[in-house]
Amino acid sequence: MTAARAATAAVLLLLVVAVVLVVAPDLAGLHGTTPFAQVVALRGPVGAALALVGLVLLLPRRRALVPFAVVLLLGAVTQAAVLAQRGLGPGQASAAARPSDAVTVLVLNTQGRVGAEELAALVVAQHADVVVLPETLRATAERAAALAAEQGRDLQVLADDGAGGTVGATALLVDSGLGTYAITDHHPGPMASFTARGDGAGPVVAAVHPYPPLPGDMDTWRTGTAAAVGLCTTTADVVAGDFNATLDHPALATRPPGCADAAEGRAAASGTWPSTWPRSLSAPIDHVLVDETRWAVHAVTVLDAPAGTDHRGLVAVLVPASAQS
Repeated sequence: MTAARAATAAVLLLLVVAVVLVVAPDLAGLHGTTPFAQVVALRGPVGAALALVGLVLLLPRRRALVPFAVVLLLGAVTQAAVLAQRGLGPGQASAAARPSDAVTVLVLNTQGRVGAEELAALVVAQHADVVVLPETLRATAERAAALAAEQGRDLQVLADDGAGGTVGATALLVDSGLGTYAITDHHPGPMASFTARGDGAGPVVAAVHPYPPLPGDMDTWRTGTAAAVGLCTTTADVVAGDFNATLDHPALATRPPGCADAAEGRAAASGTWPSTWPRSLSAPIDHVLVDETRWAVHAVTVLDAPAGTDHRGLVAVLVPASAQS
């Protein structure tokens, strides 16, 4: 083998390794580290970039470039296959024709900028029974509940304004028909997360908002996401919120047995952030996790983002698991 061919083979091998680590960093245990955690959260843009570069390499019609193009295109196809398997669509209609025993869960990170009027309208339109609102102050949630009451909805307000202003606050609205709810546990972390239990047939709900995967503080992100996901089946029937993580990250990739992501197979690849990007290119970081022994998923919808936030809303219609057996 000539020196030139050896160099080409070495570069091709490095490209193969790089593409594998980008597409499947979990194979090397890197899906919880910088920069792989950030890159794998954006499978859509990364897949598009791999496809674009691969096609560009084919344009000169040089045989030496074909192996490099093939590697890149295979990476793009793999990304597309993962997204398709998880579900790229917006989901099914959730507000219409829902079963009488259904519980509808709505998650929306308002970033403190969605008005109470818009929130109330959204809750009423989606027939939401459980509404998890990261980055939402108690005062806003109470005003939204009052406006929803004018349209016939009786919603309890539970909230923790945290210690970091609006970003650290989390609010929860629960339909009174599910029972009388109270916060039973506040979970540690820079942003408020808590569990609420009712005295009726409604689910035990954990409203969560773990710290984001900032390169300088990945330990806090890993610990927070693991703690949030760990509440599923052990502490709560429903764990919902802005997880700042996708199904590719360690916490969600190793969920407790019996803990299901409501959107998986339906709309789990339809990105919720940032909403300024197309759904296929943004990151699906907002989730509803359910204990499969208690609840089954009837329908899931990824909503358009209301004015004021760059998070899309997520709606999951749940029915008692016993009704599915």
